[in-house]
Amino acid sequence: MIDKTTIPIIQREDRFIWNHSHDGDLSFKEAYLYHCTPDQNVDWNKQVWHASIPPSKSIMVWRCLHHKLPADDNLRLRGCHIHSMCSLCYVDMETTEHLLFHCTFAMSIWNWLGGTLKIHCNFSNVTEALNISRRNMSPLCRLVIMSAVINCINVIWFSRNQRMFADKFITLRSAINLVIAETCLAGNQSKLHAYSSIDEFVLLKAFPVKIN
Repeated sequence: MIDKTTIPIIQREDRFIWNHSHDGDLSFKEAYLYHCTPDQNVDWNKQVWHASIPPSKSIMVWRCLHHKLPADDNLRLRGCHIHSMCSLCYVDMETTEHLLFHCTFAMSIWNWLGGTLKIHCNFSNVTEALNISRRNMSPLCRLVIMSAVINCINVIWFSRNQRMFADKFITLRSAINLVIAETCLAGNQSKLHAYSSIDEFVLLKAFPVKIN
């Protein structure tokens, strides 16, 4: 070790060097990166966090995927003693899965989306809903489908909050119009291209998104 030590020409005081940084300084960030585990490799991150989709919409899906949505089931896990009832159907207890996928109001929205996309939308969790955007279609159509799924989840949660906190009932037609408007905004902001096919033409016109 002594033979490999380089003696500087100018006399300097010795100092500790952190080998894992580019300048030798040990910062709090370098210590954190050294001790923390590597980042998770998830396959939905680029789908949810898209430049054309507003972050305020994506954060809702992110919270659902991490089981952080403040539905009654998660509130009970955090020590809140509450009587749970779905605010949209008044049939069952409010859980994240019931509210977003099994409630009659939510199922009506998913059935509408399935009819528009000409697929069967019977989901049990958020991951299954996101997977429908991985169809063999053009980049623009995949973005539109992903935006529609994200906006459906946001509209269902918005309708629940309006019913619970403002005593306002959002009709099914109004909820669908909100999904169409938000999806149209995301699709028209994108510069992705579409294929020249009748199926994609019908899909993009349903939201309505200009064809690139």
